[in-house]
Amino acid sequence: MPPKKEKKEQVTGDQASSLVLEYLRQQNRPYSAIEISANLHNAVTKPAATKILKELDERGVIEGRASGKQVVYHIIQDPKDLASPEELKAMDMETEAVKQEIGGLKAELRALQSTLNTLKAAPTAASLLETVALLEAEIQNLQIRLEPLRSSAVKPVSAEEKATISNEHTRLQKILKGRKNQFKEFWDTICDGCVDANPNDLWERLGLEEDP
Repeated sequence: MPPKKEKKEQVTGDQASSLVLEYLRQQNRPYSAIEISANLHNAVTKPAATKILKELDERGVIEGRASGKQVVYHIIQDPKDLASPEELKAMDMETEAVKQEIGGLKAELRALQSTLNTLKAAPTAASLLETVALLEAEIQNLQIRLEPLRSSAVKPVSAEEKATISNEHTRLQKILKGRKNQFKEFWDTICDGCVDANPNDLWERLGLEEDP
C-alpha cells in the first residue's frame, strides 16, 4: 500500500490567518488558496484559506491578482526591505566584478583546454624516442654504406648515385632534428606542469636516455 500523506491538525481563526500569512512571507512568491491549503497539508482548509486570503487582501496586507480562473496572492513588500540606491549600486558593482571573474576563468579554462588538446595530439615521449633511435640507426647505416663509396678501394659510383645517397642522408638528418626539437618542446611542456616533481627524477623513472 502507498504511504499515507502527512496530515496536520487543522487550525482556525487567528491561528489559521497567521499561519497563511507567515507561509506567504516565507515563500515570498504568489500562491492560490488551493496551493496554500495543499502545501500546509490541509492544516488550513481550502474554504478557510480562500476566506483568509480575501480578508488579508482587503486589509492591504497582501495583494491578489487574477491568474486564469483563480486568484493568486503575494505578500506586499515593506519599503524598509527594499534596497537603497547605494545598496543597488554596490550590488551592481559586485555583479560586474563576478562577471569579469567568470570571464577570466572561462578564458583560463579555454587556454588549459587548448594546452591539453595540444598534448593529446602530440606524439608521446616513448614514440618520439623510438623514432629518433630508428632515424639514428638509419643514418648510421647510410654512413657505413657511404664510407666505402668514398674510398678508392671500390669501383667509383656515379655522381647521381652519390647525390641520391647524400640527399637521403640530409633528409634524414633534418627529420631527426625536427623530431628532437618536437621532443624537447614536449618535454619542456611536461616540466612546466611538474610543480612538485623533479624533472630529472621523472626522466629516470620513465627510463629515458640522453641523445648521444
